[in-house]
Amino acid sequence: MTSITKTRGALLAGCSVLFLGYLAYLVGLLHFELMRSDVLAYWKESFDWSTPFSTWWVPGYPWLIALVRSATFGILPPIAVMQAISGVSFLAAVLIIFAIGQDVQPRSAIHVALLFALYPFVGLTYAVYPYADSMAIALLVLSFFLYLREKWGALAFVLAATVLTHKATWYFVFPFVCMVFVRHRQSRKVLPLFAVPLLVLIIAGAFYRHDLFWFMRWSTENLLASRSSLPVLDGLIGPFLGGGAAKILKGILVLIVFFSACLMLWYCYRRRLWLGVVVSCGIVLMGVTINHYEIWALVRFSKVFCAALPFLLAADPAPAWMARILQAKAFVVILLLCLASNLLYGYYMAKIFFM
Repeated sequence: MTSITKTRGALLAGCSVLFLGYLAYLVGLLHFELMRSDVLAYWKESFDWSTPFSTWWVPGYPWLIALVRSATFGILPPIAVMQAISGVSFLAAVLIIFAIGQDVQPRSAIHVALLFALYPFVGLTYAVYPYADSMAIALLVLSFFLYLREKWGALAFVLAATVLTHKATWYFVFPFVCMVFVRHRQSRKVLPLFAVPLLVLIIAGAFYRHDLFWFMRWSTENLLASRSSLPVLDGLIGPFLGGGAAKILKGILVLIVFFSACLMLWYCYRRRLWLGVVVSCGIVLMGVTINHYEIWALVRFSKVFCAALPFLLAADPAPAWMARILQAKAFVVILLLCLASNLLYGYYMAKIFFM
């Protein structure tokens, strides 16, 4: 057994323990009801798989829920089905990030994978609380991995599944496709096929709902339209206008992620690190377009930063501060702080937000 295989096995085991431990923390200690809000709505949507024309969500996640429910003959409780999907997606994404690190900067691979698993506030929280995020992010980072391996047919297939799983992935997928299309001539014959399932869904939904713009109308009105007096940048500034410590803290975290993405965009563009450009572009676009009601999605999906970190660490010169934080003692402290932030956010969800 090679050292890489042993490391991968230890990473998988460790992240499985983290997932189960955080689940015990949320459900056992905090008595948090997982089957609520969007999670409950996803389950209900899975029974309408034959008419997947929700104005709210794309149907990939409900379809997979329906498939797993059928494959297990309906014997599993709803939350078990959804957590199985979310948990497997979370672990798969961790291993994919590790594989990207091995391809690009092997010395940092385990560090980046652990940072992804324990990503501040949301890394464990939205793996255990089974939104569509885990599945969508797993597909997104898998597409990055396939790009590195130049598997164009598989890449088109995974991208098709990605855009049908979560609308937030569109912020990353469309810049990513443009980058691949321009830089890799051999991809051009098959890559555009990724859009075919989404176009079929949109056209079929237009007939079903008798509305040509059914697919974008809800998103425009509820995700993009400003919810404050600000005509633009509502997501970045709006949290500070509502008052309250929770909203202000949310606004601070959003701004930290947004400006980090801006710096990363500048740095990656100067060094022609194109995957980093794509990731940071997606986060910046989310920040300037989404309203403050939905802007937390920017923090949730900023986990994909980790897919670009190996490229930054392999750059010449690599950012000195990144090299320093990967030193043993500093890195352990960072992981502990990341874990603490997830625990704090879980407590906020269970005892404040949903109360």
